[in-house]
Amino acid sequence: MKTISIRGTNRADLLAIPPVVLGYHPQDSIVVLALQGGVLRMSARLCLDWYLSHYEPTVTQISAAIENVPGCRFALAGYGERERTTVSLLELADVIGHHLVVDAVVTDGELSWDLGDDTPEPYRFEDSAVAAQAVFAGVSIARSREDAVAPVTEHHPASRRQVARAEEEIGHLPRRKALRRMARLIEREEALSPPQALRLAVHLGDEDAMVSVLAALGRDNADRVWQNLVAARRVCPPKHEANVLALLAAASWLSGRGAAQTACLEQLDDLDPGHIVGALMARVHREGRPPNIWED
Repeated sequence: MKTISIRGTNRADLLAIPPVVLGYHPQDSIVVLALQGGVLRMSARLCLDWYLSHYEPTVTQISAAIENVPGCRFALAGYGERERTTVSLLELADVIGHHLVVDAVVTDGELSWDLGDDTPEPYRFEDSAVAAQAVFAGVSIARSREDAVAPVTEHHPASRRQVARAEEEIGHLPRRKALRRMARLIEREEALSPPQALRLAVHLGDEDAMVSVLAALGRDNADRVWQNLVAARRVCPPKHEANVLALLAAASWLSGRGAAQTACLEQLDDLDPGHIVGALMARVHREGRPPNIWED
């Protein structure tokens, strides 16, 4: 994963950080940023009504973040109608502990407010210093969560004939050669063609192949692996979807694509709720574990 240094100094910058971190512009949302020594260690997005519909899971995730990131402090950013968003922020500050909240801000998309300060300031993401830094760093920000998760939800399965041909080709390979070929596909720098993506998806239907990819996955290669898994997911035969989505959830987590990770887990929960790698990734997500623990 490419490390990007983003620094903010004011209210507008704080509100601009979540779109950069999440990869999309949040709407009707609260974003939690867990900071350790000024470094962002964990982020999470909540719907404004989280305290009505997801209270217990949120408390669990926040408690885990406090435990997993010693000495962390929290910044909260709210996006939506001011009164409703402020209520949601205050509820969250109560859960976290007001002494651990270093900043809390709200925007309705045009104006912004600090909690406890009725003085509004104009707000436009494009005008913030953080936005300029993100553009310079080449960060891509989608307009919405739906746009951000589209790469991991798009699915146009290959035809039965194409799948049968790929399975026959791979089935005739000696096991070690098959694993080496799969490793080259998963680590490929150039975009995979549809036939290559299909072969990768078929390879990953094998449990040993899936485990070998997981074992080699780290923050340094997560971006590259993510791109290739997205290509495999797009053409994946239904019978191999679970393995591909589980690995895609892991690569999304390690590459900082939180929305994509959540979308993968949601799909996996429908396909195979007991998937072993999916269960691991679900626990990581539920407990708000930062990606650096993967290699620690």
